[in-house]
Amino acid sequence: MSRVSTGVEPLPVFVSQPPPDPIENKVKRVAFVFFAGLLFLAFSPITLPLALGAGGYRLYSHIKFRPAIEEFAQNRYKAVCKALNDEKLLDKIYTLTEISEIQELLKIKPSNNMHDHMQKVREKIDAALGENPTGENATFLRVAAHALTIHADGMEVFQKWGERAICKGSLSLPYERLAKALDYAVDECTTFQKENLWGNVLWAFAHPQRAASSFFEHIGWSHPLAFNSYQHGNANIRIGAFEVNGRKIHFVLGPTATCDRLFTAHLQHLRETKKGVHAQHSVESPWQNNEEVRRQNQLRIAENYNDVSIFTLGHIEDNGLVPHIDEHGILLPENFTQNEEINALAAKMFGDDSGLSNKAHRLGLQTLIAVQGIFNMPEGEHSMGQACKQDIDRGVLVNILTILFMDQLAGKPITDERIAQMAGIVILRAAMVDDRRILEKRYEALSELLHYIAKKPEVFDPMKRHFLGSAWYKPFVSKTQGFGA
Repeated sequence: MSRVSTGVEPLPVFVSQPPPDPIENKVKRVAFVFFAGLLFLAFSPITLPLALGAGGYRLYSHIKFRPAIEEFAQNRYKAVCKALNDEKLLDKIYTLTEISEIQELLKIKPSNNMHDHMQKVREKIDAALGENPTGENATFLRVAAHALTIHADGMEVFQKWGERAICKGSLSLPYERLAKALDYAVDECTTFQKENLWGNVLWAFAHPQRAASSFFEHIGWSHPLAFNSYQHGNANIRIGAFEVNGRKIHFVLGPTATCDRLFTAHLQHLRETKKGVHAQHSVESPWQNNEEVRRQNQLRIAENYNDVSIFTLGHIEDNGLVPHIDEHGILLPENFTQNEEINALAAKMFGDDSGLSNKAHRLGLQTLIAVQGIFNMPEGEHSMGQACKQDIDRGVLVNILTILFMDQLAGKPITDERIAQMAGIVILRAAMVDDRRILEKRYEALSELLHYIAKKPEVFDPMKRHFLGSAWYKPFVSKTQGFGA
């Protein structure tokens, strides 16, 4: 019998930072920037209007999305201060200068620009962790890192932003309302689509540093682990918790676990306090070189922290799940997923008879892996994240479906409140991190699945039989983030 609820509320050293940057790559990057500047001047009749247009767009985007970004930052500030105060660590005296600077920053609560303020806090925590701290210094930093990783709430912000996507007065059935609302969120509620030549050019003019960073990584002039998504506005956001048979799993949005040192400090905190494990589900592909580097690094984290972490790095083939470690670094622990059973379940729900595309089938299978992982978590209170590189495209799809699938297992109806929360995630994740809307080519798989579910809601019956059997389950009443029954 399963009881399910959703609130969607020294070892060997792994590579937490990229290897030394070869001087050759530095020279190439400087030369590229120099010649790009010359080209900008040479074609100024074209480039200047583009730059002005890009600047206007960036200003508009800043005005539109900054309030949400600031609200998320306020929650990060509260989470860190609360965690350090609860442990009576905030006012102690420490030997590391960086910690004194962090303390000073946390004693200041600016009335605006909280996001920039918390960026400084994170950077100083990361720098201090690079000093290999010990004793009370290490405890302070790990508690702060733990709070930033899994305790900064944000679902209320997503819900507020997603309410504009709900079709007021619509007589559509709940699944159809959900599908239409998310489609509307993508088409109408976001601003900039970066999926054609001119879109990419304009975005590059609006964000030249990000564009250059992406280009350099793509052509091999910078190491994939040199990219730090947090420096581009990303953040970990706890959106609630799943509860399964007495287990509580905090569900967190945020980038893949290779950006800075805070994630492993979070794992160190779990190890020292013996307070749960962290499950991380990667949806990056082993067939792309840069993504494979990050996956391999996550494998090293998994090996070094196997007592407090569970990593799922399975890649989905057209014919199902690759269920083992191979040369591509695929890790699917036996205690985390039952691969053959999950493949069979996905075939029943989204197989050839469904008429779904391969990418929609793969998305459904990827989500079932996550659900199985939640059911297989050990007893106690834990945390979970699942992401692509930045958790703004592929990660968003899996996270949305995970909430939906778990709601179905919990017997929760699809309410306008829940639809607004999901729509807000679709709108804000890409906007706050990369100043654009979710990529249409990624979103198509989610839209296809949701419209299929709207036409055939009984698709969930095999999933309920698989996970619940003949069990009874009661609707969830959230204690956090305002989720309804």
